[in-house]
Amino acid sequence: MTDAHKLTFYNRICRAINNLNTAITLDDEHESGLYIQKVLGESFEIPEKIASNTAAKYTRESSFGKG
Repeated sequence: MTDAHKLTFYNRICRAINNLNTAITLDDEHESGLYIQKVLGESFEIPEKIASNTAAKYTRESSFGKG
């Protein structure tokens, strides 16, 4: 194994570790899946993106001012 092969192998391992560490830190399963797929390949199925309702809902939290 030449020094160039060793360097290439090292860089690929570092990239894989970084992608997996990033996947661990993300809260969104879909986004995590994208990073895992970079390591494991196209055969890894990415979870579907879950659409969340970001509209704020007004709820009365207290009866302050009611009299």
